[in-house]
Amino acid sequence: MRPINRGAWPTKANGNKYVFNNWRRAKPYLVDRTGLYCHFCEMRVNNSLAVEHIKSRTDHPKLSNYWNNFLLICTSCNSSKNAKQVLSPYNQKYYWPHLNNTLLAFYSPLCGPDALIVIPKPGLTANQKARAESTIALYELDKRSTSNGDSDNRFKERMEATKQAIDRRTEYQNGKATIEAIVDSATTKGFFSVWFDVFSDITPVKQALLQAPEFKIDIATWFNAALDPSPRNPNLSDPI
Repeated sequence: MRPINRGAWPTKANGNKYVFNNWRRAKPYLVDRTGLYCHFCEMRVNNSLAVEHIKSRTDHPKLSNYWNNFLLICTSCNSSKNAKQVLSPYNQKYYWPHLNNTLLAFYSPLCGPDALIVIPKPGLTANQKARAESTIALYELDKRSTSNGDSDNRFKERMEATKQAIDRRTEYQNGKATIEAIVDSATTKGFFSVWFDVFSDITPVKQALLQAPEFKIDIATWFNAALDPSPRNPNLSDPI
């Protein structure tokens, strides 16, 4: 899961906060700051991204138009969450891409029984693993198929992105793919964490992925000098 910087509440030229009488009007600001990607499954979604309410409008109507309650979500993650209730305190029960470096919490293995599904990253403490599992369950990020037996679109797209990433790595090592071509494939397909994992030991490509304008990664917030994921400042959020 790609960590994002949603930023402060958008303001007008006079410094006053925008009033989101309709939460859907927050979408352009979220897209501008975080890109055309679902904040949970990482799939690129050009047309059907929606504004996600971390705390539901039903249970928390006063937060319906509250900027700090907004994230971006695809239809698959949205329908998977459906009417599930977010437990309190939400910032301690789950991992969130705007609060925590989610690259340290989640992982999609390339092989084995859990291949290409989202699981807690190896090495987490018991409490951290429980938080990661709760997040996965909330949005059903580990689904392979839908209720009618069809392949879950998120799993299918992640599988295709992983194949592309592995193919581009082989081509790059054989001198048949440029860094620019790799970044173009990654930003077009989405699933930043997949590409970052596949190229984690090839520094020039890793750096180019982090600097891609489409991904809008705040390197200083989420990465150390070696370009490895690092916990966010504990004064800013509850870190992993």
